[in-house]
Amino acid sequence: MEKKFWSMMLDVGGWLESQHFDEYLSYLRKHVLDESLSDVVVTTEFFSSFIDTNMDPKQELFPGLLDDLNKMMEGTSSTSYIKSWTGVKRLYFPHNIAETHWMAVRADFENNELVVFDSLRCFRSDDEIVRSLEPHRKWFGNVACILNGIVYDPEIMPLWNVKRPTVPQQTTSDCGVFTMKFIELDMVGKDFKELENMTESRMKQVRLLMAYSICKEFQETLNV
Repeated sequence: MEKKFWSMMLDVGGWLESQHFDEYLSYLRKHVLDESLSDVVVTTEFFSSFIDTNMDPKQELFPGLLDDLNKMMEGTSSTSYIKSWTGVKRLYFPHNIAETHWMAVRADFENNELVVFDSLRCFRSDDEIVRSLEPHRKWFGNVACILNGIVYDPEIMPLWNVKRPTVPQQTTSDCGVFTMKFIELDMVGKDFKELENMTESRMKQVRLLMAYSICKEFQETLNV
């Protein structure tokens, strides 16, 4: 990893890039997800853009992509996904809107809804968030049907709902950090109190701890 990677990771307000997300999400999958969380899946930074790029909301299915989808659900598309989606109840992914803001999304397979954790609610309206997730609302309906062994039917599996609960808000350009912490805390059932009233000094500490986790994960990878 280049020096730039670490300086961006440690700089309060520094914009986090794809590699930061993938490295930290990899750490979460390998070190936080345990046997008690067998029904939880954490994906990659690319996951949301994959849906944006390949899902046509006007079609019931996405031609030519079922093989890719099956590999993801089986956990065989790449080492990034780690585990299969068998029995999944919650699936987490970072979502970028307008290439300017990150937010965390929980796909809830029990309630057929996408729960958006947004640290900058004033940036976009609820309607804008829903529109940005329009492909995902149908895509997850397809996935839910496939996981349950049934053919997709919009009457049986309508578009998933989108919720945006109230969560701690950022005061600097740290949406990427908030996004990953939302995923980390929510997937283990913790609240977001530690993110409330975030100060610059506390954000420095959060970023330092995240950088340490990434460094540790990277070192373990080299030692394999």
